[in-house]
Amino acid sequence: MLYRSTYKNQTSQKVLFLLYILFANITISVGQTDRSIVVNPAYEHEFQKGVNSKKYALLVGTDEYDNFTMLNNPIHDVEDIGKVLSEKYGFTINILRNPSSNQLLSTLKEYRKKLKRNDRFLLYIAGHGTYDNIFYKEGFLVMKETKNETEDPNLLTYLPFQHVKNIADNLPSQQVMLMVDVCFGGAFNENIQRNRSASSRNYHWNANVFLQKQLKDKGRFVLSSGRLNTVPDGAFGSHSPFARDLIKALEDNASDSIVTAQKLQLELLTLSSNPILGYFGETNGMSDFVFKARSSSSKVNEKERIDLLVNMYYGNLKELSLEFFKQRFINTVALQKIADEFHDMAKNGNVEASFWVAYMNHRGHGIRLDANEKNRFIQLAYDTFYTEHFENMNDEHILLLTMLQSEGMMKIENHYRLQNQITSSLSEEHPISYYYAGRYCLKQSKLKHAYVNLLKGAKKGNAFCQFELSFLIYREKDKLENLGYTDLNYKDWLLEASRNGLRKATDVMNSQGITE
Repeated sequence: MLYRSTYKNQTSQKVLFLLYILFANITISVGQTDRSIVVNPAYEHEFQKGVNSKKYALLVGTDEYDNFTMLNNPIHDVEDIGKVLSEKYGFTINILRNPSSNQLLSTLKEYRKKLKRNDRFLLYIAGHGTYDNIFYKEGFLVMKETKNETEDPNLLTYLPFQHVKNIADNLPSQQVMLMVDVCFGGAFNENIQRNRSASSRNYHWNANVFLQKQLKDKGRFVLSSGRLNTVPDGAFGSHSPFARDLIKALEDNASDSIVTAQKLQLELLTLSSNPILGYFGETNGMSDFVFKARSSSSKVNEKERIDLLVNMYYGNLKELSLEFFKQRFINTVALQKIADEFHDMAKNGNVEASFWVAYMNHRGHGIRLDANEKNRFIQLAYDTFYTEHFENMNDEHILLLTMLQSEGMMKIENHYRLQNQITSSLSEEHPISYYYAGRYCLKQSKLKHAYVNLLKGAKKGNAFCQFELSFLIYREKDKLENLGYTDLNYKDWLLEASRNGLRKATDVMNSQGITE
């Protein structure tokens, strides 16, 4: 297998970066190569109640090199990504094929003249990359003319990531995004340590108002396919795993009223490279990069609204410090607003909203319902989801049905039936399902099943699973070893949870003096 990187260790090592960002979780077969891409800010044109916001995308693909291994798919990737961005999202597209460093930087600088304050810009780069971990502690793009390390030991023909970030940061538009699909692409993301989650945005349900609010603050975003790890190029004639899943996510969400970077990133969480959304340069406030906000006065439909609220809810939980979880009732402004939105929809008969407001009440997150209202919402959700599952053979809400019982909101009448429901609810597309399965197994003193479920969710990149798994290993390491499990280092999973933005994991690490 060919990787889009070469690694250089402490003596004379250097990491060859693959700039290929969005990486899909598939098995790499013979004939594939590895690489990386950078996704840059993209501009779109949307005229919305006085907001003239154009979208531009500069897509850069390099698969031919004078001194490095050729790659299979970068140009194919950027062409197809450009097609969906243009046809379904209204971006003005510019594609650079096998450019020199000078061509890339010159083209990027030209956008300073094009972009207006309310425009949006996306930069996507696919190709080889490198990382020097001894002298520069910096990542570099490998361009067509870049020489190998023997000929260029000081990396003068390499294009530093920082050069690209500096130009992008100083563009006049409020929203600029880099999408980086690279081996060790986390080097592009200079602010992972902020542990900020784009899911905790103050979404407004009118798409016009939403876009205006997002453009209020300056935002510099970067989506990388991983941290300091390799990513594959994909078989010849196909797409890189990440590009393939990015294209699918863009197409699947094209009809939605609002599409943001956070929304797309959530659909890439199952990738083995652990794609992460972070920040670079001068970023103010808590905005999210907007790929699309429908140019109409129509409201976001309730399903989209609930999905956004659920994402915001988990995002807010990720950002809470350890001190909050020592309280029986967590009453932040953000959680109150989310709970109030669910409550309003629940009072109007929305069943999913009834579940979520009852769940937040049960967990003590932002709302206190009176007993009658709580019981009414719980019973409505249970009756609806039960009928849906057992009579209509529809498993759309099977996870919520299991949570009603496993989380203690309702009495468990039949543990065997519940266990079967939990098994049916497990989904690699929704790693949070393993978190709730693990919690139930722990309550039932089923240590082996708890470990297996939390481990599956942790490997899928779910920070809540990673934290609970770390805690489980810390408490029950001897018992797990007696069950035959090995590689039981709680610190590793605690670190992963922290890297994935779970604030309380970072707090635990700091309290114990654990460092990366």
